[in-house]
This record gives sequence, structure tokens and C-alpha cells, in this order.
Amino acid sequence: MPMDGPIIVGHRANSGRIVQFYKLSGVEYVEIDVRSENGEVMVGHGRPVINRATIIGKAWAWLDYKLFYRDPLLKARTLPEWLRIIQEKLPLKGVLLDVKNNVDPRALARELEKSGFQGELYASTEDHRLIRSLKEYLDAKVLASYSIMPYDIVECTIMSGADGVALRKDYSTREVVKSLHRAGLLVFAWTVNTVEEAVSVYGAGVDGIISDRPDKVRKALGGVLDKG
Repeated sequence: MPMDGPIIVGHRANSGRIVQFYKLSGVEYVEIDVRSENGEVMVGHGRPVINRATIIGKAWAWLDYKLFYRDPLLKARTLPEWLRIIQEKLPLKGVLLDVKNNVDPRALARELEKSGFQGELYASTEDHRLIRSLKEYLDAKVLASYSIMPYDIVECTIMSGADGVALRKDYSTREVVKSLHRAGLLVFAWTVNTVEEAVSVYGAGVDGIISDRPDKVRKALGGVLDKG
């Protein structure tokens, strides 16, 4: 963990409304989803694969996509355009790009150069086949994202070539974090949205906390640090 505590990252900063909330919350790091669309690197989670057995199930899945991810409701923006907008609104120190499977790392590097972004850069992806290419083309710390726990997370992460992991909060235990740190790997926990979760992953020693409620996380960690 950094000497001054973990980095707090505002999750899914893909819309003006969310960015405004993060501004009020004092956020200095944000996560942005990036996807490929018609050969351009665009901001947004991207359309999920919906495979449901019934029409009602499909309807609920689409409703969840439109309300939760909100991509269909947002103005389409390229990554350089959105980064320039965010930098005007926030005292931005760093960005975590959550890279979807169809993004070309070379195209991503070109778009980042267009944006003129100069802060700390992290990238995460569930497609571990992209990790070495992301490290080759980006000046970034690249994280292997895990929504399920592999048999040996340290070995899997080292084999992927990643600098660390973006790990689901309930897997971010003290034992797991210590084993990853011993291997020289970073640990970011997601998605941490309650005081209890924030205190738990802080106690485990994570390097970064990804949250929809950074205001709650900052308050929780302030209380922990005051007690210390």
C-alpha cells in the first residue's frame, strides 16, 4: 500500500453526471471504459452478450444494460475528446482505462497521444491475451482483471505479464493481497461501495480502491486513519 493510503478511483466515469459527482467528492483518479466502434476507440462499456432462455429474461437483461451501463443513453465520444473534457472538470492525477476485448492496443496508444493526457496511467482488462501488447504500446501499469479467483492468482498474473491485478472486493483478503505483494504485484479492489467494504480492503493492504461511492470510501478511510 502507498505510504499515504490506497488510490481511490471513481468507477465508470463515462458520463458528465458521474464526473460531476466525482468532482464534488474530491476524486483525483477515475476509471473509464473503452471499446472499439467502427475503428475508433470510444468511451463506454459496450453492448454485452445477452443469452437468456426466455423473452422475459432477455427483456430484463436489456433493461439492466440500458439503465445500469447507460451506454445507449449517452452521447458517443472518442477517448481523446472525453479525456480533454474530464481534465477540464477534475483535478485529475491519473486514469485507469478498463479495456474491452476488441480494442487494439496500438489504436489505444495513438488515441491517448492525441488526448495529450500527462497523468498517471493504468489499464485493466479481463482479456489477459491483451496484457503484453498493452504494456508494449502504453506507458502504463497494466492490471489483469479477475471476476473469479483462479487456482493460483500469483502464477496466473505473472504468466500474463501484468503489473498487478484488479480483483473483485470479496477476493481481496489480507492473505491474497500479501501473496501478490510478495511477488511485487499491485492490487486494486473493485467495486467497493460501502464503509464496511472500504475498511475491509484497506485493512487487507490494497494499493487502489475502485468505487461508485468514493465519497463514502474517503470518509471511511479518514475515520480509520484518524483512529490509527
